[in-house]
Amino acid sequence: MKLENKNVLITGAANRIGREIAISLSKLGFNIGIHYNSSESSANQTLKLVKKNKVEASIIQSDLSNEKNCIKLIKDTEKKIGEISI
Repeated sequence: MKLENKNVLITGAANRIGREIAISLSKLGFNIGIHYNSSESSANQTLKLVKKNKVEASIIQSDLSNEKNCIKLIKDTEKKIGEISI
């Protein structure tokens, strides 16, 4: 399976394990949707690290405590990086 140009949304990607997953997948050629709730500064740092790997990436804010926000997160991510593959 070709990994390049696949789009992935990673919730909680601003910090810790989410950040590491985002960086690792970007090294494999995945485009990354970086979700954060309140850590915008950390999300922007993750974005810089991911973009070093020459992939498309974007940060998307969402409070995942309700279903409407979850649905909006998916739609917003797809507007920014394309249809989510993973």
